[in-house]
Amino acid sequence: MKIQNFFSAAYFILGLVTIGAGVIHFAMMGFLTRWTSKLAIPENSQLAVGSFQINHITSGVLVILVGVILSYASRYGLSQGKQWGAAVCLLIGFSLIIISSLVWIILPKQFLSSPAFVAALASLTGVGLLVVVPLLIFWKQFNQP
Repeated sequence: MKIQNFFSAAYFILGLVTIGAGVIHFAMMGFLTRWTSKLAIPENSQLAVGSFQINHITSGVLVILVGVILSYASRYGLSQGKQWGAAVCLLIGFSLIIISSLVWIILPKQFLSSPAFVAALASLTGVGLLVVVPLLIFWKQFNQP
């Protein structure tokens, strides 16, 4: 099997897993909304929960879109050794690493007490690294314009 086919299959599956993570994101809404309302000051609870829900819905949609783009680029770009497919996947990987790093740094420490938040951030970081590191190692394999 050519290295392009291996990457194509692996990243396609990774894209599907990312889509699944977006779906799980929505499934966890109720639990995380209750958890957020417990942390909020009672007089600001509705505002905090509403802001959290808007953020959570938006990020869930974005995670699903990232998974769709990763799957598409791997299926139609990486499988044929196309540079654009490798570049799109690399960009997605770097974006996930940057986003998760910023959230680790910026997020108030009380949110890191939730296993769901830690699992989500670890997943983002892991997927980003799984995309970036192998592509950088095998970049020369994707030389078709």
